[in-house]
Amino acid sequence: MRCLTIYDVEKLLLNVHEKKENINAALEKIGSMITAEKVEFWIVGQPYDTLSFCWEKEHSEKERKKSGEQKYISRLFEYFKAGNNEFEAYDEKTVSEMFPKNNRFRIHNIIAVPVEDMDGNICGILKGCNIKGRHTPVVLLKNTKFSFSMFYRNLKIYTEIRKQGDRDTLRGLYNCNCYERELPQIYSEHRNSLACVYIDGNGLHEMNNTNGHDKGDKMLRTVE
Repeated sequence: MRCLTIYDVEKLLLNVHEKKENINAALEKIGSMITAEKVEFWIVGQPYDTLSFCWEKEHSEKERKKSGEQKYISRLFEYFKAGNNEFEAYDEKTVSEMFPKNNRFRIHNIIAVPVEDMDGNICGILKGCNIKGRHTPVVLLKNTKFSFSMFYRNLKIYTEIRKQGDRDTLRGLYNCNCYERELPQIYSEHRNSLACVYIDGNGLHEMNNTNGHDKGDKMLRTVE
């Protein structure tokens, strides 16, 4: 049954970059596997700085950037950078030694493992907390590390490709593709305050013809 659950997690994470809801389903399966009330995957470092996906029992999916919890994620990150392969704390005293002033998050016990990218660098932290029973094998988290590593890789590639497709290569500004995709949502949320500004670079055609397109490109960047 556990092997099947790990395989299910792998399948869900395969295309999370396109089906965002799959990350919650994957974390929920891990929560069921280790009997945890909360499971999180934190992406650390570039290009995301810190990004967290969180599943909580009887709560909806959450995605966060930079919160108070980042302090204890930073502690785990330093702990794993020092060469440790897992962290386990099955009582509140041990938890508080690692994470002082943790009452805000009501952590009673925790297990965590580092996730590495293809170059062996730590790119994420997978953790579960408030686990029922004692001494849940941390190996269950370790068995899903590769799937989360591939999720990180796919997300990074997908984000970069989408960024390239959404931005003008010369100026770095959002292009028509992004405009047409985002405008309906922007309009629905800000229809009473939405405005559009047009800027015309006079003389661009003449600049290209007389001084070359390099000078024309420089003019466009200056107008920007």
